[in-house]
Amino acid sequence: MPKYEVKPVVCDYGVYEDGKVIVICNSRLNALLIADIMAVDGSRPNKTTAYTRSYYERFVDTGGEISD
Repeated sequence: MPKYEVKPVVCDYGVYEDGKVIVICNSRLNALLIADIMAVDGSRPNKTTAYTRSYYERFVDTGGEISD
């Protein structure tokens, strides 16, 4: 399973998959959310995960640490 990380890239933030940058975002929060979505999507290929507003709010409130 790929490993996703968020690291600073010049003045933006990059989402890395196994050490290779795959997305660059202006916002660290957006980069963290993308990394979390990618990790969840890859870990449960046969389960639908609904990213509702409450899920996003929990994500923001916990600083990106959500466990279901």
